Amino acid sequence: MRKILLMLGLLLPTIVLAENNAANLNWSPENVSTKAAVQPDPIKTVNYQDENRGYVYVGFDLGYVNNHYNNWWQKYESDVFAPTTTESDGFAGRIKMGVKFNQYFALELGLLISPKVKFNNISFNGSGNGPDETFRQNILDTSVKLSLPLKDKIQLFAQTGLGGVFRYDLKATYHGHTNVDDTDIAAQTTFILGGGVNYDISRHFLLDLLYLHYFASSDFPGTDFLAAGLAYKF
Repeated sequence: MRKILLMLGLLLPTIVLAENNAANLNWSPENVSTKAAVQPDPIKTVNYQDENRGYVYVGFDLGYVNNHYNNWWQKYESDVFAPTTTESDGFAGRIKMGVKFNQYFALELGLLISPKVKFNNISFNGSGNGPDETFRQNILDTSVKLSLPLKDKIQLFAQTGLGGVFRYDLKATYHGHTNVDDTDIAAQTTFILGGGVNYDISRHFLLDLLYLHYFASSDFPGTDFLAAGLAYKF
């Protein structure tokens, strides 16, 4: 009997110590299942269209413009004079600012700055050497932009509105001497139609490719503008 009691006395501390270690490890079925259920957060993709549903933006477009002036336009204006050659296309820029109210609707104000229009060697009935004539033409436009969001950060857009065509700084030179220097401004109204695609490159920057057509009106022969642009979103 003494031997049995002695053996129980030796085993009891060992059993208590083992139970304490098991409790510290906390290997209960509930804890094991809870730990197994914990998963890392999934990687979130950034959608700048959703995060910037409404914003103000400013930017610029750079590209090619064709103002469609030709030799016969000058002859039509003067009735008797026509140039030998005409230059009315080239590199141009457009400054823009706007408000995008949501993913689908925006209002935009733009200023298209074209190179000088040049009529070279304006002569009477096509004979002899005559003066050269130049003037500047800019178009101030306001338009509505309608956007269609596509996958991720890409949007298609169409825009339409009205523009004011301003011709000014008329100069006529002959053998290097300025014979006419007219500071009057001639203005016409035109309709605008265009479209393109936008790409959100970051939270604040936007790239676009666009085409704008300014319709002919009165003696304004119309303008086409094809460009790439960059805008900053506030």
